[in-house]
Amino acid sequence: MDADSGCPGDGTAGAPFCELLPALEAAAPGDRVLLRESEDPYAGVATTASVASGTAGQPIVLEPAPGEAPIVGGAMVFDNVSHWTIRGLTVDLRDVSASPGIDVRSTTQAAVGVRVEGNTVLQSAGPGIRLGSFDDLTAQDVVLRGNFVRGAVGSGIQIIRSANAAVLANVVEDVTCSGGQFKLQSGIAVIFENDGTELAGNTIRALRECEDGPSMNHVQGIRIRSSSDGTIHDNLVEVEAPGGGNFVGGISIHEESTDWLVHHNVVRGTRGCGLCDGEDFGSAERTIWAHNTVVGTDVAVGANESTDAVFAFNLLEGTQRAVELGGAAGNATFEQNLVSGVADVLAAGDAQSFEAFAKDCGCDDGSVVADAALLEADGLTPGASSPAIDLATGSSYRASFNGRAADAGALEVPVPLGATIDDDGAGVILEVENAWAPPLQPNGCAGVELLRDGVLDVMLSCVAEHDQASGLSRLVIGVGTPMVRGEVAVLEVLPVATDSTSVGGMIAARVRPTSFELDTSELPEAGDDESSGGNAGSSSGTGEGVEGTTSTSAGSSSGETGVDGSGDSTGCGCAPSRPTHVPWLLLALLGLRRRRRRRIV
Repeated sequence: MDADSGCPGDGTAGAPFCELLPALEAAAPGDRVLLRESEDPYAGVATTASVASGTAGQPIVLEPAPGEAPIVGGAMVFDNVSHWTIRGLTVDLRDVSASPGIDVRSTTQAAVGVRVEGNTVLQSAGPGIRLGSFDDLTAQDVVLRGNFVRGAVGSGIQIIRSANAAVLANVVEDVTCSGGQFKLQSGIAVIFENDGTELAGNTIRALRECEDGPSMNHVQGIRIRSSSDGTIHDNLVEVEAPGGGNFVGGISIHEESTDWLVHHNVVRGTRGCGLCDGEDFGSAERTIWAHNTVVGTDVAVGANESTDAVFAFNLLEGTQRAVELGGAAGNATFEQNLVSGVADVLAAGDAQSFEAFAKDCGCDDGSVVADAALLEADGLTPGASSPAIDLATGSSYRASFNGRAADAGALEVPVPLGATIDDDGAGVILEVENAWAPPLQPNGCAGVELLRDGVLDVMLSCVAEHDQASGLSRLVIGVGTPMVRGEVAVLEVLPVATDSTSVGGMIAARVRPTSFELDTSELPEAGDDESSGGNAGSSSGTGEGVEGTTSTSAGSSSGETGVDGSGDSTGCGCAPSRPTHVPWLLLALLGLRRRRRRRIV
C-alpha cells in the first residue's frame, strides 16, 4: 500500500491501497501487506471483524515493502486476530497522544500465534507494546522479538493474561511513570495471570525521573505480578531512578507470583534491590535465582514476603547491603554465592555480617565473602584472580563452562578454542567457547590480530556468528592476500571487552588472550591457483587469564541445590540447605518457520 497513491486503490501494484484498514481487510492467510514510504506518516489503525486471521502454516504478514522505510503516526490495534506477523515498522507517536504503539488484544477471542518483531515504537502515551487483555481471554504463543521501545509511559512492554508468551531480544529505554496513586514505571511488566512466560536477551535501561505521587514511585526494570511458571534469563537491566521512590528494583517478582526461574541476568546501577523477591506489594513463592550478577545496587538481594526462595551461584555486589530479609520471609536458601562489596545483612530487623548470618541461620552452603575482582574495562566479568572462578560447583545450569566448574554470576570469560584457515587461504575462522556472551561484537575486527611472517596483516572483514544453544561463537575473518603454503601465520586473540550496552545475551565479557599458530601446510604454494583442499588446522593455542582447565565437552558437573520445606525456628528468615533437583536448561532462540506468502501492495 502507498499513502501517496490515489484513494481508495485496489491492492494491485499499479493501484495500491492508500489506507491501512482496507489493506488489512483484504488480506487472506499467506498474504503479505507491504507498506511503501509516504510523504506523511500513515494514520494508526484498529482492526475490525472484517480482518481475517492467518493460520499456523500461512500467517498474514504486515511489513515494509523491500527497500522502503514507512512511518506509522498512530496507534496500531490488532484485536481478535491470530497468526499475524507485524514486522519492521516504525511507529512514531511524538506528534500525537496515542498508546499503545502496537496493541495485540483479545476481547472476543484469544490471540494465537501473533509475532511482533523488529519494530520501533517512539514516545507512546502508554505502554510501547502491549499483549493481552484485562478480560478473561488468554493470548496463546505470542512472540515479541527484537523490538526497540523508547519513551513509553508506565511500561515499555506489557503482557497481560497470556500463555507461553516469549519476549526476546528487545531494547526498552527512557520509560516514564504512569499517573494515579501508584506511579508505576517498568521496562517490561508481566502482570495478571500469565503462565509460562519467557523473558530472554532483553536490554532495559534509563528509566526517567518522575514527580512523586501520593504513594511515590514504583520503579522496576522487570516486573512480574500475579503470574507463574516463567523464566527470566540473559537480560541486561540498568535501571536509573534519579528521584528515587518508595520502591526501586532491578528484577522484581511479587504479588502472588510463583515458581519463576531467574538465571544468568545482569542487574547494574539500580537504586534499591537488584534481585527482589516478594518485595513491592509482597508475596512470591518458590523463586529460583541462579547465576545472576548484581553490581552497583543499594541492596543486592531483597526478600520480604518471600517463601522458599533459592539464591544460588549469584555474584552479589551491593553498595549498602548484601541481603535484606523481612520478617515475613521464610525458608530462604543461599548456595555458593559470591558476596562482594558491602557484606552486611538485615534479617528480621537484625543487622549482622553475611558470615554471621550464614552461620547462625544454617541456611547457607559454600558462599564466599570476598572482592569479586571484576575486570576494570567492563566492570562485570570476573578476572583471573576472582573468587567467582569455579565457585559454582554443583551447578548444572549450562552445558559448557570454562575451568573445572561454572563460575558464580552471569558471565564467564569466553575461551578461544581453535582457529582454522579456509581452503584457499583467504580467511581464518576462530571458534570460541562462549555460552554467556558473544565475543568481539559489535566492534568488527577489534580484539584479533593476524601476524604473517611476523608482520601485522590487514584484515578486510570480521563477521561474528553465535549459536546460543551450543554456546559456541565463530569469528570469520577475511584477509586481503591469501596465505600460502609454508607461511608462518599466527592469530593473536587480545583481551578486549565487548560493548556492555549490547542486548542481554551479548553483554560485556573479556575474551581470554590466546595465540594460535595456524597450519599452512595444506594450502596452495605461492603462485599456485589450485587449492589442495581441506581446512588447515591450528596448532594448540596458549591461553592465560582463567584458573583451571578448559572444558569443551557438553557435559556438566554433578550437584544439586534446592530448598528445605521445614520452618525456621531461628527467627533469621532462612532455612538449612538441603539438596533438591535443579532442572537442566536448554536455551535456544526461537526460529521463524518458512511460510508461503502472496504479495499485496
